[in-house]
Amino acid sequence: MSLDDAFKELKKIYDSMSKTTCLKSECSNWCCSKLPEAVDENGVFMPLPLVYGVEFLNILNFLRKKSTSKPHEIYDFSKSTTLCPFKDKDSTNCSIYEVRPYSCRVYGRKVPPVFWGVEVPYEQAKAIFCKDVRIDEAEKQIQFIQDYPGIWNKLAKLSFKYSPFTPWQKNIFETKIGSKDILVFAFGEFYFLTGQSYEWYTQYFKDYWEVMGNKL
Repeated sequence: MSLDDAFKELKKIYDSMSKTTCLKSECSNWCCSKLPEAVDENGVFMPLPLVYGVEFLNILNFLRKKSTSKPHEIYDFSKSTTLCPFKDKDSTNCSIYEVRPYSCRVYGRKVPPVFWGVEVPYEQAKAIFCKDVRIDEAEKQIQFIQDYPGIWNKLAKLSFKYSPFTPWQKNIFETKIGSKDILVFAFGEFYFLTGQSYEWYTQYFKDYWEVMGNKL
């Protein structure tokens, strides 16, 4: 399977979800905002959106086709801003709506208490429900809820196979953090890490991970 095939598999997963409609023309952007409890004493947030590795590659591919400018030249991946960098501040629009990740597509729905393939307290799952989101395809939603827990696992498997990281980066991960890969991270963090040099990894990655890895 090629990377293009992986993107097609992603699209199948996304297309299996019932469509939703936001009923509010104005809101507090809660679904596109970073959690206040995810900020440290220095005002540093865990950036958004959280994505699987294969979703990062899919979004990056979309951005490269959309513009010749590099993503960081257009979007603010700062860790001190509260709003997702892909959210249009002046409307309800998302600039990557076509390829928005699974975690974003889940928001607003009533779902089983599972996130990132891990069971969570029921109240945590309940917290993402939004009364101002309308489910447009009721029958499709029923099937989606049945498939929902397993979809996280499908995305994880695709991300194991299609990682954005190089072999030497994975070797450093194994040495520094005891894992050969990072499956889930914020888009901005994936973007940052994939662009760093070997020298940066050997000198700074461990300290970086102690700050950002603990936020996951």
